[in-house]
Amino acid sequence: MVYLYQMKNEPMYRTRDMFIAAYLHIKGEPLVSLESSDAKRSQYWFIFNNTDNVKKLLNEYLARKGSIIPIDYKNAIEFLKEQLEEAKHG
Repeated sequence: MVYLYQMKNEPMYRTRDMFIAAYLHIKGEPLVSLESSDAKRSQYWFIFNNTDNVKKLLNEYLARKGSIIPIDYKNAIEFLKEQLEEAKHG
């Protein structure tokens, strides 16, 4: 299931979907921060700048038109998991 949240007038793009976040990351969009979405710190938002490029990449991803190198995608997912662990325990 894809969890998307974006306000058109906000400077940041937020998603809880790790696979979308990984796609944005390997396409060169920096992860700005992680934000806890609940008091227990069990769910997090991945925060990116809300740029035209992010919108273009999201359209590619959701239309299944994006291309990636599989090992880069795997590494991006591992990077995001590490960031989550640091946020939960740090």
